[in-house]
Amino acid sequence: MLEHAVSELFEQQAAEDPPPTRASVIAAARRGRSRRRRRRAAIAASPVLATGAVLAIALGGIIPAGAYHATPTPTAPAAAASQAPRLFNPLRPYASPGWLPAGQSVTQFVAGFSPLEDQYSGPTDVVLTVYARGVCRLSSRSFTCGWPGDQAAPQNSVPRIDVGRQISDLSGHAAYWKLPAGPGIGALTWQYAAGGWAVVTVPGLRDALRMAHSVRFGKAASPLAAFPFQLTGVPADWRVNSVTTKVDHGVRYAFSFSVTAGPVNTILGLTFPPRQVVTVEMGPEYGSSCKSYFANASYRRQLIDGSETFVLRRPSAWDSGAKSGLCTVADRVLASVITYGQSAVAATDLLAHHMRFLGPDPANWTTRPIAGQRN
Repeated sequence: MLEHAVSELFEQQAAEDPPPTRASVIAAARRGRSRRRRRRAAIAASPVLATGAVLAIALGGIIPAGAYHATPTPTAPAAAASQAPRLFNPLRPYASPGWLPAGQSVTQFVAGFSPLEDQYSGPTDVVLTVYARGVCRLSSRSFTCGWPGDQAAPQNSVPRIDVGRQISDLSGHAAYWKLPAGPGIGALTWQYAAGGWAVVTVPGLRDALRMAHSVRFGKAASPLAAFPFQLTGVPADWRVNSVTTKVDHGVRYAFSFSVTAGPVNTILGLTFPPRQVVTVEMGPEYGSSCKSYFANASYRRQLIDGSETFVLRRPSAWDSGAKSGLCTVADRVLASVITYGQSAVAATDLLAHHMRFLGPDPANWTTRPIAGQRN
């Protein structure tokens, strides 16, 4: 799926009057920092991306046919636990789609993972969002999603009626169907396990129920994302807080991820995560030219480990809260690194001393972006 198609998907989502769960990891994040950066860089309008040439430039010749293929989704779903997990692991998806409407494949979906939600967004407004235990709460008056009492994770609440009418239970738990206001998609909201809620948005109830019944839960729900480099020798409290992925040439890779100093349990994209230290964006999602990526930003050129690197002169003008930032192209894949106030390491030092690139063969890529940490 090309960049302009991805952007178009979220433009449509933002323009509608959606149920509360549409404000989610991927949509909110892309409406925030990433979308603002790409607008500045004019990447979304790039004819190179529009024709798909970036895929050939950035991944052509890097990903051999048949290498590191994303595991196909089996038709038999795994059952959810009796109680939803308190937190998810952004590096190990807890849920993934099973059955999908005709003409769609999970390889077409952008997938985002954070401690509080897993989400898969397809090219035609088909979305699956699964929340961790306690994130969403249904009362007699409203349906509220957010982390209780945490100002860094604002709660999104709508009147109970906006969840829709109650329908037959799903796996013994309550389920609600919200009809589309007009031509478009509806939303099926159900409790997949004690304390855990999920939402499917799809045109018809029949397809929504079929999707819901086939959602896969558990550690083997989805293949782990591949990272073409690894952070080494960084502070011990650094943790991957969120990962956004897509599939290209059979590889599900992380095109954006963030790191925090210690665990931070927020719904990514609704606000700037506290204690964030690093944001990394990479791959064909962002093009193959640092000059185009930074566009009119003020930067200087520097040679780091033999690679031309574009170093931001005014990082805070590029991203609010940023302390340092750079862009480089290694192994023909663009990588952008932005650090924030909590980071003890500048972006140039990260690239020079703490980033180990793993070469062009995806078979050598890692599912552990921070060395020494377990998934």
